[in-house]
Amino acid sequence: MEASLSSIFTIIDKKMKRYSLLFGIFMLVASFGAVAQTSGERVFLKPAKVRHYLGGWAYTGYSAMFHNIAETSVCGGFGGGLGIGYQLRTKGFLFNTGLEFEIINSATRVKDLGGDLRVGATNTLRNDGTPIDYVRVKYKYSAYDDYQRVGLVNVPILAGMRFVGAYDYYFLAGIKVGLPVLGYNSTKGRVEVEVLNEINPGNWSLFSRYDDYRTESRGASTFGNVNLMASAEFGVELNRWLDKKEIAKRQQQAKDRKNRTRKGVRRQFERETPRIRAAVFVDYGLTNINGNDNSGSGSPSMPTAFDGGMGHDKPVLFDNRNLLATSAAFDGQSRPRCVTPFMVGVKGSIFWDVTKPKRKYYPPTPVLPPAPQLISGKIIDLETKQEIKEAQLVITDTLNNTLFAKNLRGSGRFDTKLRRQGTYRVFVAAPKYQKHKDIVSNVGDTLMVYMQPIKTGTSFVVKNIYFNTNDTSLTAESNKELDKQAKFLKENPNVNITIVGHTDSRGSDEYNLKLSEGRAVSVMRALIDRGIAPERLKAEGRGETQPVASNETEEGRAENRRIEIEVR
Repeated sequence: MEASLSSIFTIIDKKMKRYSLLFGIFMLVASFGAVAQTSGERVFLKPAKVRHYLGGWAYTGYSAMFHNIAETSVCGGFGGGLGIGYQLRTKGFLFNTGLEFEIINSATRVKDLGGDLRVGATNTLRNDGTPIDYVRVKYKYSAYDDYQRVGLVNVPILAGMRFVGAYDYYFLAGIKVGLPVLGYNSTKGRVEVEVLNEINPGNWSLFSRYDDYRTESRGASTFGNVNLMASAEFGVELNRWLDKKEIAKRQQQAKDRKNRTRKGVRRQFERETPRIRAAVFVDYGLTNINGNDNSGSGSPSMPTAFDGGMGHDKPVLFDNRNLLATSAAFDGQSRPRCVTPFMVGVKGSIFWDVTKPKRKYYPPTPVLPPAPQLISGKIIDLETKQEIKEAQLVITDTLNNTLFAKNLRGSGRFDTKLRRQGTYRVFVAAPKYQKHKDIVSNVGDTLMVYMQPIKTGTSFVVKNIYFNTNDTSLTAESNKELDKQAKFLKENPNVNITIVGHTDSRGSDEYNLKLSEGRAVSVMRALIDRGIAPERLKAEGRGETQPVASNETEEGRAENRRIEIEVR
C-alpha cells in the first residue's frame, strides 16, 4: 500500500513541477492586466443579501520548511495545490471553506559537518597478526543536502471582506487544518574518510578515500499527524474585464432597482455568471510538523563501523538517515525541534452561483383617487407656441397599457379621463416635428405637450462619424451614430437632408474638395444601406472653404474635419 501511494505521490509531484510555474505566471499577468483595464465605473451588486457558490481553485509558489537546527540553512522549493469548496458572500463579507490537496517542497543544507571518532573494527589486524578491535575514523562532508517533501489534505476556514466599487477587491484570512498523507525524504552528499590505526603508528593510515552517497525514505510518518497553518489571501475579481455584457446587464439591473416603484415590478432574481478571481496568498505553519522520535543517535550520517577485510575497496559503513530523524533535530531533552511549513505565491479560483432564485415581488398598488378626473390637453409648437393641428397622441401607464389614443385633426386640443395622481407615458408624433416621448406624474387639469419643429434650412454637425486617415472609408466606431440618424429619418418620413463633407486646410484645394465629397457619399451610402430612400438624400463636398476653427492648431483642424446635415 505504501509503495502504491509513493508512486502516486511521485507522479503528482512531477506533473505539478511541469505546469505550476506556467500557471503562476499566467495568473499574475491576468491579475495585473485586469487591474490595468478598469474603467473606473461602479458596478452594482444584485439585490440578494446572501449568495452561495461552489467552485474550485489552484495555487502555486515558493515553499519551505523552516526550523532552528544549528549549522544549517533552509533552501526553499516549489509547491502548489488544488482544491474544491464552498463560498458564502454578502455585499461586504466573504466566507470560504472546502477541501484541498497541497504539496510542500523544501531543502536543508548542513554548513559544517565532520568529526574524529573511535569506532569498532572487524577483520583488521596489527603488524604482529593480532586483531584490532577499534580504529580512529576522521570524516568531513563537502556537501550535505537534505530534501523534504510532504503531501497534505487541508480544510481551509477563511473569512474576509469585499471592497465593491471601481475595483472588486477582496481579502481573506483564517486557518488551514491539514493532515499529512504522503511524505518523502532524501539525503545526498560527498564525504572524505580517513581510517587511522591507533595501535601501530608505523602504519598510521589504514584507509583514505572520497565517496558520494544518497539515501531515500517515503511515508508520512516523518511529519506530524496534524498541521495548523495561518493563511491570508488578497485578490481581485476579473469578471468586470472579462465579460462586458455582464457589466451592461448589472448596470441595467441597478437602474431597474432604483426605479422599481415607478416601474411597478421588481426584476426577478437571477443567478450570476461564474466568479473568476486572481490573488496572491501566504500560508505559515503554527504547529511543529516534525513527527520523528529520537531513536537515532549522533550526528547525521556518522560512521558506525569499519571492515578491514574488504580490501579497502568500499567506504566506511554509515548510518544514513534523514536530517529530521537525527539527534541534530532534537534538543537536549530529546524534544523535536520545531519544523513549520511555509508557502507564498499566486492563486486562481472560479465559483458558480448556486443560490436558489427568489420569487417575483410585486410592490403594493399605490393609493389612487377613487374616480378618474377629466384632464384637458394641448399639443403646442415649442417655438411659436401655436397649437399643432395634426398629430397622433398615445398615453399609457408604466406597464405600457394604453389609456388614451387619438389622431388629432384640425385642432391640437384633447380631453381624456385620467387620475391626476399617477405616472404616465406620453407619445406624440406630428409631421415636420421631432417625435415626443415623456413621463409625467401628478398632472393638473391641463396636460401641455411641446413639440420641437424640424425646419428647412437648419443644419447641425454630426458627432462620432469617423474615417480612416486620408480615406473615405467609414470606421466601425461610426455605426452607432449612423443607426441613430437612420432612425431619425424613418421616424420623420417628410424630412429630406443634404450631407455635407468638410476638411481642414492641409493638402491642395482640389484634393480636399474630392476628399470631402467622397466622405459625404460614404455617409449617404451607409444611410441607404439602412433603409433610407435615395431620393431623400443628397451629398456635397465643400473642402476647406468653410472652417469653424483655426487651422493653425491640431484641435482646430479636428473641428474643421466634420460631417454636417442640412434639412431641406
